[in-house]
Amino acid sequence: ACADGVRLVEASLADLALGRSNRPKLPVESIRHVLSFVPTAPRAAWAMGSDVHLWRGAADVGLLVERLFRVSDLKFFLGGGGLVMAGADGRGIIWSAWTQRPVRELEAPLGNRSKLRVVEIFPDGDRIVGLRTDRTAIVWSSGSGEILQTFRLPERGQSRIVRVFPQGDRIVTGGSCVEQDPAVIWNVTDGRLLHMVQHEHGEICALALSPCGEWLATAGLLVRVWLTATGALAWDRIPSVGDATFTDVGIARGGSVLLTIAPNEPLHVINRLQGTRLLVFGIERFLLLPGGDRFITFNGDTGGVWSVGTLKRDHILRHSSGCRVQRLAASYDGRLVGACGGEPHCSKVWDVATGDLLHAFFGEATNWSSSPAESQHRPDCHIALSGAGTYEDRLSLA
Repeated sequence: ACADGVRLVEASLADLALGRSNRPKLPVESIRHVLSFVPTAPRAAWAMGSDVHLWRGAADVGLLVERLFRVSDLKFFLGGGGLVMAGADGRGIIWSAWTQRPVRELEAPLGNRSKLRVVEIFPDGDRIVGLRTDRTAIVWSSGSGEILQTFRLPERGQSRIVRVFPQGDRIVTGGSCVEQDPAVIWNVTDGRLLHMVQHEHGEICALALSPCGEWLATAGLLVRVWLTATGALAWDRIPSVGDATFTDVGIARGGSVLLTIAPNEPLHVINRLQGTRLLVFGIERFLLLPGGDRFITFNGDTGGVWSVGTLKRDHILRHSSGCRVQRLAASYDGRLVGACGGEPHCSKVWDVATGDLLHAFFGEATNWSSSPAESQHRPDCHIALSGAGTYEDRLSLA
């Protein structure tokens, strides 16, 4: 009876995690009664090509993704009970992290098999937005997989970035790295184009929203800050050296502190209110954590946890020796940070508060060929984190 109860509760909680609007079929008292039997929600997922692994506690669980499905992006739903994967073949698939099986496939535009480049999940979990290589952004229902809204992007190039506002009412697209291509803020409800911002004499290669969504930062040759409510330019600066193009940007809470980086240049930490700038040398990648009070840096196989307020490094993070970090990811609560490199065995997860290594993934990819003929098309690694808690934590917060 307990085993049956656990399965029913897992199914109900998974529906909630996937953004389903229906309530659990069991009464709340029954859920509390058997909740102790529910295992810890998965914390992390790694993907390379069609090889996907989940980490739940101390266990690595492989997903049986079909060989022809090449993962181009993946994201966890808030509770960790499910994740959505974007495929190079144009498909988007929602997977259950409990059963390691696909739940549903996102509806594809009729006759359109363009690549699904990136995906993001709305804060309430009921919708998913993705960018396709045919210059469209599509919003799907998580519960049914149906298309809710389609946005025709005005860029000449390929937008690489989509961000969802914390309120879930708007999205911003951009980052094509083509001169004079804009970043666009859209109304999700009716599909209206609200604001379009651009660099008149340069490109936008990176963009970021502040934690509360009131500021938008764009970066290329220029670094600019915009008011998202009106699309008005709030701050303009050219901190780059020579013709260097900034490839990433972050903006802290309140919009006062900016972080931006360019290849072969130091990380720029700019306080736009005080007019000061700190250069952190020897940094290749950075990630501003949710909340905007800390950021992660990596150079090769060595990283650090920094405080935005003091601009001091609190912890040192060690990756696999000789493994150059390719991607960084943080959990929704900002308590975990993960990094993966060019090899699947280079994936690790740390506790942000202590700097302790929590998990190291040493698996080998089995669903892609490492032959010389295919080595030039070796897939990138992708990493996603859900959170440090269990469903007990999520239910108590709810």
